[in-house]
Amino acid sequence: MSSLEQLKILVVDDEATIRSLIRQLLEQLGQYEVLAAENGQQALDLVQKNTFDCAFVDLMMPGPCGTELLDSILRQSPNTYLIIITGFASMKAVIDTMRHGALDFIPKPFALDDIRLALRRLLQKRQTTDRNGTAIEEARQKGEVEKLNQALEKRSKEQAVLCDIADKLSHIGHTGELCNRLVALATEVGEAEKSWFAVFDDSRTHLMTIAERGIGTQHLGSRVTVNRVGGGFSVDLDDMAEFIATQGLAGSIRVDTLQQCGELVAVPIDIRNQPFGVLWISSKKFHRSFEPEDQLPLRFMTERAALAIENIALYENLRENLLSTLHALVSAIEAKDSYTEQHSKRVTELAIEIAKVMNRTAEEIESLRLCGALHDIGKIGIHDRILNKPGKLTEEEFAIIKRHPVIGDRIVQHLGLTPQERAIVRNHHERWDGKGYPDGLEGKEIPLLARILTVADVFDAMTSDRTYRSALSPEITLDVLQKNRATQFDPEPLDALPGALQKRSFPKPAA
Repeated sequence: MSSLEQLKILVVDDEATIRSLIRQLLEQLGQYEVLAAENGQQALDLVQKNTFDCAFVDLMMPGPCGTELLDSILRQSPNTYLIIITGFASMKAVIDTMRHGALDFIPKPFALDDIRLALRRLLQKRQTTDRNGTAIEEARQKGEVEKLNQALEKRSKEQAVLCDIADKLSHIGHTGELCNRLVALATEVGEAEKSWFAVFDDSRTHLMTIAERGIGTQHLGSRVTVNRVGGGFSVDLDDMAEFIATQGLAGSIRVDTLQQCGELVAVPIDIRNQPFGVLWISSKKFHRSFEPEDQLPLRFMTERAALAIENIALYENLRENLLSTLHALVSAIEAKDSYTEQHSKRVTELAIEIAKVMNRTAEEIESLRLCGALHDIGKIGIHDRILNKPGKLTEEEFAIIKRHPVIGDRIVQHLGLTPQERAIVRNHHERWDGKGYPDGLEGKEIPLLARILTVADVFDAMTSDRTYRSALSPEITLDVLQKNRATQFDPEPLDALPGALQKRSFPKPAA
């Protein structure tokens, strides 16, 4: 076989979009005859009726799949070259498929170059086999089977590492989490003791460290000067002394291309061809040196990180715009009633202080900051006549008011919030004894962040002037809340309330 254009290819994947994508990529590379199957049984039926040069096979599908499917294909068509495609891969899975006859391995998501390289390796394999007759037999005669097995296992491990990197960087919600995951992966994959990530400032005159492993959190926020080198950038090694012992090293290190200087490696991250940051790796474990083979996973890691950062930035921008609109709606609701003006802001601030006293995580506190301000967003669907009624509500009117948590939940449900974040909006009127609304949840059935916000919400309502009564003092309010301990309120955030209040000041009640 002399050209790739003669290949007859089978594509086996249960996702129609993947089958279509591979077909389109192959059409860009040449004129191939491509048949597709959506499950293992369809693939075996096609193999019985056709002779394929190559098959792209997903590991996870309905029907026969994995190594069982590979064995079945090769029994019917032993000369078919198998290329595995999957988004769920462990090193063991990679090695198993290679040992069951797969020629190559492509992790999802993949690009045109991945397909091109796989086909090029396939062609080289075929040409070698055609020239040598039975390549494996000759290799055995020359005592080279072990070398082939070692090369195969090395290739399998390499692909497994790349799959692991892709998986660990693909399910991240915000940039901070991504940067921390990136430096953790760098130390793991690079077998290094230290790693840190620094971003360029707007003028690209400095790099600021925002995530680290092994250098100490005291270095977070530290800055090093960036020098212009022609059209690129460099950093003086003397400026790196606080991160790594640079004795014997002099001069500078480029940060616009992957560079190694002694035990220090700099891997740039570009977004849309513009410098964004630098991943630094240092101090290879076991007193070993960084080798050229370390570069592939590091490059792959930073490329994936750049794509993830770009996607997160786009999502965060869209989400921020939508949240800004929702916050404007909250302001519009509060503007209708001077007594509740700034209520959501005060409740959010108090809920955050309660969470801090309870030693809740930074992620939980950020969730309260994000959704606390939206907890009454559902009141946009309640008529002003009821919201602003000066006297006591009728049972019918109160039933209407009780709809606002559900309305609010519907408004925010498409923001990609976590269940606890949505619960802040939906469940902040639930009671510890199960007599609240809208779902009648009891005790710890009520998500924790909603329980925290409930305490802050009621405290703020009682210490604010209303049309039907004057504001109560903090002391009286605390006493009333404690009397409803373990009936209306969760005792834990209630116990944290006094500590949270120490950071707030209140106007003296009127005499």
